[in-house]
Amino acid sequence: MKNAITILVDSVIWDCVGTTRCKVSPTPFLDSLKKESVTATKMYSHGPYTDAATRSLYTGRRCLDDFAYYFKVNTSPTNHYKVFHDNGYDTYGLYYPYYMVGAGMKQYIDHTYYTAGFIFGSEWGGCFYYYADLIKTRKLNQEELILLRKRIELMLDVWEDFYVDVIEKPETVGMIKDVIGNYDVHSALQVIREEKRKFAKNKEDYIYDFLAKGKEHVLATLDGIDVDSKVDRSFLSEEIYDYYKDFFSYAKRINFKANWWRNKPSMTRAFKCMFKFLKSKDKNDIMMLANYLMCINTFENVKKQSQGHWQDLPSARTQLNFAKEVINNRKGDKPFYMSLHFLEPHNYVSFFSFDRQNRGELDEEFEMLYNYCKELGSDFIGNLAYFLSIRYSDYCIEQFCNSLKEQGLWNNTVLTILSDHGSSYSFYPLHGAHVNCFDEECYHVPVLIRVPGGNPVEITSYHNSVDTMPTLYDLMGFDKPKEVIGHTMLDRSKEEKDYVMTEYMGPGCPDLLSRPIWFSIRDKNYCVGYKVGIYQAFEDGELSEVYDLTKDPHGFNNIAKKVNRETLLYLLKHIEDRYDEVKESSYRFMKELKHKDEI
Repeated sequence: MKNAITILVDSVIWDCVGTTRCKVSPTPFLDSLKKESVTATKMYSHGPYTDAATRSLYTGRRCLDDFAYYFKVNTSPTNHYKVFHDNGYDTYGLYYPYYMVGAGMKQYIDHTYYTAGFIFGSEWGGCFYYYADLIKTRKLNQEELILLRKRIELMLDVWEDFYVDVIEKPETVGMIKDVIGNYDVHSALQVIREEKRKFAKNKEDYIYDFLAKGKEHVLATLDGIDVDSKVDRSFLSEEIYDYYKDFFSYAKRINFKANWWRNKPSMTRAFKCMFKFLKSKDKNDIMMLANYLMCINTFENVKKQSQGHWQDLPSARTQLNFAKEVINNRKGDKPFYMSLHFLEPHNYVSFFSFDRQNRGELDEEFEMLYNYCKELGSDFIGNLAYFLSIRYSDYCIEQFCNSLKEQGLWNNTVLTILSDHGSSYSFYPLHGAHVNCFDEECYHVPVLIRVPGGNPVEITSYHNSVDTMPTLYDLMGFDKPKEVIGHTMLDRSKEEKDYVMTEYMGPGCPDLLSRPIWFSIRDKNYCVGYKVGIYQAFEDGELSEVYDLTKDPHGFNNIAKKVNRETLLYLLKHIEDRYDEVKESSYRFMKELKHKDEI
């Protein structure tokens, strides 16, 4: 039985791997693995951010199944850890606690290692702020109260479990022990337990009090374990930006040369953008022009961003070095499965080991980056800092894989490297909105599954990330669990689809009962965005965006108000069929949840 490791590099766009967008590939190591790997050229995430995207990626179920990601991955009957655990594997999870891994999922993770503290702001912005705004105008209904009872219960349970692990299982926070430092975890645990007591005493009163106080609530004071707080800003200024000033000067120069003309918006688009802004006074209407400026000034932006709250997780090098030690120190002969997730290409990009202050390592990294830039020159398009974050990630993965070779594990380990979703921050093509949109670069992602001694297989048909884990299970020789809806991409008997759909709940709280679903569907002719709630008739939804990809491949000109709807019926029918499924499953989920609540 082979070992398996999954490395998720957040926010990587498919065409930023290899030489599609760059003369010189930022991923030479990943490229070298293709000769014994399964790769997919038309893989799309279900959503443009992590909660929505990993909901389907890690479960093999669609994003909006099991009441979407309201409870993160916890309502799914299966997940990647469970499948490997049930097949006799020792499982290792390196993850952040605010990913909300509840007891039902954690039971299948034999070895937990936390990569951050619990971030209340993530919970507040991702779910509870929506209800705090809602109660300003009306009372919560019964269904909303049931959902919130379960959601707050999950949050408090996971938070308590994290603090208990910090105290009783210090190995679980070995990666972030310096971040924890002198933080009074015992007192924080007592606060959580007191809040659980208050919650149990009167859940409805607690909910209203919690929502009314918001970021003034006592829970908001517990964000004391913060990876970013240990980033030394003076070190960044003096020992990175000043010390490697020749590199930054050169990178800034070639980035400007590559983008100032080739990536500039057309005069027509720029004038339309300005006219719309002057009419609306809405800054979002000039975001496309702002993105252009951010692209050509990217290195100044990196420096500025790094002086504020910048990084939520340890660097890729820190995580992979820790993983190397965990693997080296494991006991027993069982095969293992390990899952990692790092953020270098995320919104606030990073392309060096910002948390290590090791001059030898930094010299090595910046030499690699400088050599890459010199070879690349200005023969690329888009945000160079973003490409460098991918180059750095590739470099760190290579170092990690070299350690697997040294440990004699390389030829017995299946390695999956993928991304959860794409990104708005490569700034090519130049669009306006960030993240919450239907732009292809936010969904089109790379996936590579390397099997020792395997043959190269390139999958060129459309797929969603829901098919990624079933493909891995197939390559591992596992039977596909009956709860998994996705299919292995290696099954040639499956009819290839000539379209791909995405589905998620837009920005903010994934409340299926009261908020519209953001569907999109794409084929060779059109990209269609359709917003409709399960509380509506399908035909009452909003045809929000339509792009004629035969004339407008980058999706610049929204023709939703001009297009003949009849032309799109063949695509809208697929969305309607999925809408019917989501509507039925959501109401069934709520019926079961109400029943459990009454018990």
